[in-house]
Amino acid sequence: MKHLEEAMNGKGFLQTDVPAVLSLIYWGDPNLLIALTEEVQPVVEASSCPGDLAASLRQCLKLNSVYQETLRFTASTGSAREAQTEQLLGGKKIRAHTDLIIIYREMLIDSDIFGRDSDKFAWHRFLNNNELSKGPGFEPFGGGVGQCPDRFLAQSEILSLIALAVTRFNLEVDIGSSVPNPDTKTPSLGMMGPVSGQDMLVRVTPKVS
Repeated sequence: MKHLEEAMNGKGFLQTDVPAVLSLIYWGDPNLLIALTEEVQPVVEASSCPGDLAASLRQCLKLNSVYQETLRFTASTGSAREAQTEQLLGGKKIRAHTDLIIIYREMLIDSDIFGRDSDKFAWHRFLNNNELSKGPGFEPFGGGVGQCPDRFLAQSEILSLIALAVTRFNLEVDIGSSVPNPDTKTPSLGMMGPVSGQDMLVRVTPKVS
């Protein structure tokens, strides 16, 4: 796991992004790693360059579903807005020209949008209903003029990293380890980090050709 973290840091990933990206491999279902490997293996073998790999991985439905659900479950982005007119919101009066901070996590865990289990990680959520990724409630990279302009580049890098990791390395979660819970109490402008002390130990060994 240390080698994967070093590779991600060398590519400019934020420290808070590293645990969220690595946990793509292990969320919840013990068969998920096998399913992802089987899906991306032929894509990796057929790709002749990083650009081809990134483009082809966008067609891997399981991998993209896991990516989207990880963003939904761990994103804690926000945007600054100004109320243009006076409004009544949740029984409270918002005066015109009031500065507001919009926290998108409240939408990302809204059960009316993502179902009764919206407070749980379900890697197949977007696989079962891809329309969720196109709705107004899915804004892991912010929205409006404040939406991250590099969101597509970030997706390409993360999907490529995961595909190469699962096809080139044997990844085994150490006995007694589990996926850490996201730290919902510490403010974050991107992905929430793990709760302090909840480390996931992973054994990484190169696959033999």
